Amino acid sequence: MDDRDAWVTQVEAARRLGCSPSHVQTLLRRGQLVRRPGPRDRGTPSVGAASVDELAGVLEEQRAARAAAAARRAVHGSPPDDEHVWLDTDETAAVLGLSRPWVKARARQGRIPATKYGGKWWVRREHAEQIAAVRAAALRHSRA
Repeated sequence: MDDRDAWVTQVEAARRLGCSPSHVQTLLRRGQLVRRPGPRDRGTPSVGAASVDELAGVLEEQRAARAAAAARRAVHGSPPDDEHVWLDTDETAAVLGLSRPWVKARARQGRIPATKYGGKWWVRREHAEQIAAVRAAALRHSRA
C-alpha cells in the first residue's frame, strides 16, 4: 500500500463511517482515529485509512448488536431481560391469588414493583413471591 492509500480525507472518512465530517473531527480529537502528523492543508488526505476501516467495523458490530437487541425486545411477550425470572400479569395474578386487573392497576399506580416492556407489565417472580408472603402474613395477623 503506498502513501496515497494510507490516508483519506475527512469527507471520505465520514462517508465510510456513516457520519458527518464534523463528527470525524470529534473522533480525531478523542483519539479514535489517527491523524496524519505535520501541517494540514484543506482537502489533503489526513486521516489514517486503517483506523477508519477498523472503527467502521466496530461501529457496524455495535449497530448489529443494537438491532438484534431491538428485535428481541420487539417480540411480543418476551420479558425485559434474561437475568431474572419474569411473570406477566396473568402469572403474577395466579401467584398472588388475585385478578389480572388488580395486578395491572397496582402496576400502573406503582404500588407493586413492575416494569412495562413490549406493551405488557412484567413482575419479577421473587417480588411476586414476596408480595404473596406479606399478604399471607397480613391475612393470618388479621384473623388472629
